Amino acid sequence: EIALCKTGFPEDVYSAVLSQDVHEGQPLLNVKFSNCNGKRKVQYESSEPADFKVDEDGMVYAVRSFPLSSEHAKFLIYAQDKETQEKWQVAVKLSLKPTFPEDSVKESQEIEEIVFPRQVSKHNGHLQRQKRDWVIPPINLPENSRGPFPQELVRIRSDRDKNLSLRYSVTGPGADQPPTGIFIINPISGQLSVTKPLDRELIARFHLRAHAVDINGNQVENPIDIVINVIDMNDNRPEFLHQVWNGTVPEGSKPGTYVMTVTAIDADDPNALNGMLRYRILSQAPSTPSPNMFTINNETGDIITVAAGLDREKVQQYTLIIQATDMEGNPTYGLSNTATAG
Repeated sequence: EIALCKTGFPEDVYSAVLSQDVHEGQPLLNVKFSNCNGKRKVQYESSEPADFKVDEDGMVYAVRSFPLSSEHAKFLIYAQDKETQEKWQVAVKLSLKPTFPEDSVKESQEIEEIVFPRQVSKHNGHLQRQKRDWVIPPINLPENSRGPFPQELVRIRSDRDKNLSLRYSVTGPGADQPPTGIFIINPISGQLSVTKPLDRELIARFHLRAHAVDINGNQVENPIDIVINVIDMNDNRPEFLHQVWNGTVPEGSKPGTYVMTVTAIDADDPNALNGMLRYRILSQAPSTPSPNMFTINNETGDIITVAAGLDREKVQQYTLIIQATDMEGNPTYGLSNTATAG
């Protein structure tokens, strides 16, 4: 048998942890509505329309800017069937991410200026970098930045600007190659800026080359490589590969018998907490002869039996609600999703 899909919001509460106060137009989180037959057309509405709005995909946005406080921390989202007028609701909880001392240290360590390495001229006239290795640290730029744009990143400069009038440029994907125009540089000051929010799930790293020429277009510096890492934010909820999973287990099986494996994926960085998932069983129906007939490996999603007493004459099918949570299962900061196993 296949467990029946339940129309509505799969979770009782959706939560999001914000690193800063709420700003106008800021995407906050996505509320997922389970549309079992795929034919329902629902429209979303917020219980606080002056502060929050929901688009047709379930993404919740801030209508205005305001400091996050207890009065804004909780509100409701409604989904209503346009034809039947049937209505569902779910709670949304917002909380402010605590500030750690390390955060301020990282900000203070961000580079503000990149200077072309000094060069020596060989007898053939070609420029060559000095012998010691020249390593330019990457620029770390969080995704989903709110701007304002253009947002200044770093100034690129040559020591030769003291004696020459120079012009700066950057090349590479994201600058003069597709996707073009994401990064721009002021040709006179060398100020490098980003023009729009970045999405790590689309492009996780940009490789640019910075150039310096004189006013006649003659190269005065060897090009340098600029690496921009897009830092992951926890903006994606885990998604199960299937909403309903089916497994079988022989009656009378001993504890420890393998039943099935459920799998969820997260579009966030799998090597960071944002993309590290943990599984757990939320409920079992029916709860006889024991409410804990099964257990799940919280890292692999393997489901096994933990109690004896599987008797098909008494219970033909068990239905489990499985939850996957990122941030290594952190209930406060992690984003979750559910699936059914039967």
